[in-house]
Amino acid sequence: IHRDLNPRNLCIDEDKKLTLIVDIWSMATILFEVITGQVMFEGKRISNSIKQQIDYCGPVDQRVLDKVKTLHLRTQI
Repeated sequence: IHRDLNPRNLCIDEDKKLTLIVDIWSMATILFEVITGQVMFEGKRISNSIKQQIDYCGPVDQRVLDKVKTLHLRTQI
């Protein structure tokens, strides 16, 4: 199941209630994995997962890429 499942990623506040902000990507990934029983983007390294996501969703828009602050992550994308 989704390895990064935690309250902060699901926008759950300290009172354990969902906030109005929802991380759609995390929720969709979790729902896919719960329903199908399969890992959506399986990879032993983050670079493998990023490549699978780009292969599935298409290239990252330059405006989004420009907002990535980490040079290492930007080069992987």
